[in-house]
This record gives sequence, C-alpha cells and structure tokens, in this order.
Amino acid sequence: MLDDFGAVLQGMTVQAQDGADEAELLGIVEVAMRAWPARSTGGTRGRRPTASSA
Repeated sequence: MLDDFGAVLQGMTVQAQDGADEAELLGIVEVAMRAWPARSTGGTRGRRPTASSA
C-alpha cells in the first residue's frame, strides 16, 4: 500500500511542477485517502500501554 501512495506523491509532484494549484492537489489527496484503510479501533498499536494493560 505504501508503494501506491509513493506513486501518488510522485504524481502530485509532477502535477505541481506543471502548474496544478492547491485545490487540484487537495483533490488528489482526497481521492487517495479514500483508498487508505479505515483506522482500527482494536489493539494497542501506536499507543502507549496504560498501567492496566502493561
């Protein structure tokens, strides 16, 4: 998945160099973020353990 977003970033770079304005680039971001998986509500990944879970 990160490779896909790397490709999007490279494409945005080309678009910006060719004169795309902020609104156009933000449109690309909106579309790309729809493909990003939804945040999971379970687990502790990325969070510090609390006293009760350590």
